[in-house]
Amino acid sequence: MRCKYVKLKLDRYIQGDLPDSVSKKIERHVSSCQGCADTLSRIRKLQGLFEDTSVPGVPEGFTERLMQYARHRQFQKASEPKIIRVWEWFDGAGLRKAAVAAGIIIGLSIGLLMGLQTSRQSYKTQVVASSALVDAYHFDYLTEAPENSISGVYIQMVSGESNFEE
Repeated sequence: MRCKYVKLKLDRYIQGDLPDSVSKKIERHVSSCQGCADTLSRIRKLQGLFEDTSVPGVPEGFTERLMQYARHRQFQKASEPKIIRVWEWFDGAGLRKAAVAAGIIIGLSIGLLMGLQTSRQSYKTQVVASSALVDAYHFDYLTEAPENSISGVYIQMVSGESNFEE
């Protein structure tokens, strides 16, 4: 058995809540492992300290008073209208939340604008690259073909455009 497993079971071992087979394995392990034996002796000493102490009793009527208070509190919370006070929201935590939200909105807006700019530049580059390929490889006889014909698709594939209809 491993020490970690044994240490998890020592409390139940002392109380006698474990099956006999597991208890015997723990006894064998503790006899050969000094660390687990020390832990077992410390737990037994601690248990001995608590045996002499008595558990204080619950005051009379405590349960009834507690249940009555809980019922009163439950109905009071349900009947009160929810008042939203804006100035309370802007305490330390609310201000941090607002700052984080503003930062996220600003970051997403900048990212959106950068993406639009990049996509526009990319489209211009594709158009220039497409016409440069046609001029360089003399594919101009294919450009007059219909858009979805084999030659039109070939031009799109060679130029890197991805305007395929699915």
